[in-house]
Amino acid sequence: QQHRAKVMQTHPSPNIPYILTLLLLFAQYTTAQAPDIDHSHPLLYLSIMFSGFLFGFIIITLLVFNKRLQSAVKVRTSELEESNQRLSTEIQDHTNAATALKDSESRFRLAMNNAPIGMVIASTQGEFLQVNNALANIVGYSREELLKTDFQSITHPDDLQKDLNHVQKMLNKDIETFELEKRYIHKQGHTVWINLSASMICDDDGNPKYFIGQIQDITEQKKAKDTLKKNNERLNLALQVVKMGAWEYDLQNNTLEYDEYLYKLLKLDSGTTIVTASWLNQVIHPQDLKNVRREFIKALKFYDQFEIETRSTIANGELRHYAIRGHINRNSDGKAYRIIGTTWDTTEQQRKDKELKENQERLDLALHS
Repeated sequence: QQHRAKVMQTHPSPNIPYILTLLLLFAQYTTAQAPDIDHSHPLLYLSIMFSGFLFGFIIITLLVFNKRLQSAVKVRTSELEESNQRLSTEIQDHTNAATALKDSESRFRLAMNNAPIGMVIASTQGEFLQVNNALANIVGYSREELLKTDFQSITHPDDLQKDLNHVQKMLNKDIETFELEKRYIHKQGHTVWINLSASMICDDDGNPKYFIGQIQDITEQKKAKDTLKKNNERLNLALQVVKMGAWEYDLQNNTLEYDEYLYKLLKLDSGTTIVTASWLNQVIHPQDLKNVRREFIKALKFYDQFEIETRSTIANGELRHYAIRGHINRNSDGKAYRIIGTTWDTTEQQRKDKELKENQERLDLALHS
């Protein structure tokens, strides 16, 4: 109906009086072309005129419908051309999208295969679908061998359940990604520590499709961390044996960090504190404060190491003697930015030195009397 209306709007129906006039003229022309007709027989005359009228009506009707048909064909042709243009555009868009998708997949495969860290695409059941050379090097298997197995088979048994719990949370859509440290079992049998970052890809309906994982070998970092931890434990034990507390002073942020032994030694707040004038007045004996500041400033200007003796009553109200030894770290411009040091209680040593001095004085007095 819309198409018919469009045709009628473009080419309206011919004027009816105009058509009737043409039909009458055509009928008169028909009778004029028959001179042998006996006009004394009106029925015969009317019959010939009617035949001419009917024939003219048919001719004109055919002309009108032919014109309308041409108009309809023209409109339909225009519509088909527009439809073909839209279809051509859609085909081109789909072609471009397919080409872009193919290019994107090629770039992803290239980036994955040449990535410096391990990368993997795994099914929702854990089977390896794609792996790169970096992952193969981490676990000692070839890429072909990995594609025949799953992540469960190379994960350390003690870490497997934790890994599976994270995977289930992603399948349940409780989380979108996760990161954890876990262990793989190398083909040669030893343990490899890795840091895994995983995410899940879903289809257009939101159903889980596959997992993408990034794997970094952190075995050396774990060994270094364990070694550092052991060294710190040994150092703390040694400091406790000699009754020393360790500290670190950040000059840029004006913060002081200290270990547990110094915290107990001076009854400080645990952790980190801001070095202020009031804090120094609490820790250092008022009679020693001026000298400590002077020696500290001189060390910052001229030395890389220093040792200062002072007194404090912060521990239990009793006057105690302490020795402070520090090593100053400087940047390339020679500006100090950090001091690492130790503090230990010298009260007993001071008492013994004082007793020794007094005994020596009494001995000298007795020898000269």
